[in-house]
Amino acid sequence: MRAKKTICLQIHHSEEDIKSFVSDCKKVSKQGYCKGDSAYVHGVTDICFTIVGNAQAVATLTPFHLFNIYLKLLLLKQLLNTYVMQQKN
Repeated sequence: MRAKKTICLQIHHSEEDIKSFVSDCKKVSKQGYCKGDSAYVHGVTDICFTIVGNAQAVATLTPFHLFNIYLKLLLLKQLLNTYVMQQKN
C-alpha cells in the first residue's frame, strides 16, 4: 500500500517535494501538531492537530491564529460588546 501511494506521489510531484513532504510528516508526527502560514489568508497562521480515540484518528481540527493586531482588537471589541449586552439582560 505504501509503495502504491509513493508511486502516485511520484507521478505528480518532484523527488525534492516528496522528500520535503515526508520530512514534514515526520516532524508533525513527533510534535503532534502542524503549524504554518496559511496558504489562503495573509497574516494568518494555521494550526492543525488530530484528535485520537480508540487508538486511531477520529477527527482533525484546524483552528487558525490571527497575527493581525487590528483583527484581534476587533474580535475583542465584539466579545466585550456581547458581554455587556448579556449583562444588561
